[in-house]
Amino acid sequence: MKAELIATLLISAGIVFLLFAILKTRRLLALIKGNKFERSWQIHMSLMVLFILAYFITLLKLSGSTHPELSIIIGVILFMGSIFVWLVEMNGYRTIKELFDTAVSKEYVENIVQSMADSLIVVQLDAESLITTVNAATLELLGYSESDLIGAPMSKILGENHDLNLGQRQEILPIKIQNEETQYRSKSDDLIPVLFSVSEVYNLNGSLDGFIIVGKDFRKLKEARAALEASETKHRNLSNELAQSNTLKDLLLDIITHDIKNPVGVIQGMTELLAMDDGEDEKIQLLSDSTERLLQVLKNATTLSKVAMHESLEKEDMNISELLEPVIRTFQPSFERAGIEVVNEIDNKLMILGHPVIEEVFTNYLSNAAKYATTGKQLNISHEITDGWIIINFADNGETIKEELRDKIFIRSVQLEEGQKRGRGLGLAIVKYIAESLGGEVGVRPNDPQGNIFYIKLPLE
Repeated sequence: MKAELIATLLISAGIVFLLFAILKTRRLLALIKGNKFERSWQIHMSLMVLFILAYFITLLKLSGSTHPELSIIIGVILFMGSIFVWLVEMNGYRTIKELFDTAVSKEYVENIVQSMADSLIVVQLDAESLITTVNAATLELLGYSESDLIGAPMSKILGENHDLNLGQRQEILPIKIQNEETQYRSKSDDLIPVLFSVSEVYNLNGSLDGFIIVGKDFRKLKEARAALEASETKHRNLSNELAQSNTLKDLLLDIITHDIKNPVGVIQGMTELLAMDDGEDEKIQLLSDSTERLLQVLKNATTLSKVAMHESLEKEDMNISELLEPVIRTFQPSFERAGIEVVNEIDNKLMILGHPVIEEVFTNYLSNAAKYATTGKQLNISHEITDGWIIINFADNGETIKEELRDKIFIRSVQLEEGQKRGRGLGLAIVKYIAESLGGEVGVRPNDPQGNIFYIKLPLE
């Protein structure tokens, strides 16, 4: 009775192991679904089901057996057989799963390699550096088919005597090349410039197995580099020409100002002689002021050329009234003819950090007022100090400038009155350049109830 119980337990345990083996086989079938080996494993699982039926039949036959020793031997054999089947199924599942994962990983890597935009070549470690793998980008770049390159030496692409033939450099391993410029030879025998990089490939044992070679098509980059170099050369030449032109301009300006100063000096001398006879004559005084003003303009000519080139100017402390009053006197006859009263409210002790060329700003503002603000009959000159800035305002009561034109009038060659030729539109552009050279700004805003306020804004320090 005891022997029969032992045999029953052994066979029952065997049935359990067979059931576990069937479950593992079902998982394996799910993994290889659609594979050519699927049918074989289905038959294998069916046989295990039959084994379980045979185990149950054996249990029934052993019930009431008169040979207890034989019952134990049969139980041990069936139990060991079920363990063997279970181990086979477990190892089979693990092996096939690893192979399946490896195949999936290989396919994934292959997809990455083939989708690369750069050329990729794998060569093996031998005397000829035979090619084992190429991607689609390599075939497209060189015009070869895959069969043309697989098994061919790397010298087919690099040339026989190329110092980057890897098989000839094994004595200097390890090899690490990054973005060296070289040339690939295509099927049509064209030389294609590439950026050449090499990395070593090691097998599972840690031994060097070959090399991965990546080549980046360098043609477009090389063309862009050549175009950039040509552009740099062109602009360098233009810069030299501009420097020569500026030197010639400065020389011409010096000649002109020098030659003009001579007759102006004569006029100034004659004016001084006339003033000695009648110093109270307003016309003689105006002629004297205008001559002084002309000499100052000639003196400022070089400064204005710097202003036109947007160069900064050296500043000094200056009295605004001393700069403004002579300019007002110069235009006084023009204002009297136009019936315009000039009201100067500038403090005669007001100091700014500026440059004598600021007279040109006053000259342009007063000249424009005499020409275009005649309907207002009054020009008010005032100042305001705010937040470290001084603003000098020239307010007229003429026709208000439209808002969309207020910035444009400070651009060269832009004039307000269409169809009327009153100069080249340089005046206010020069005014803007002068203000910017002094670290300030200019502009115009509407006056109330009508007219315009032209202003220059300068830093106090």
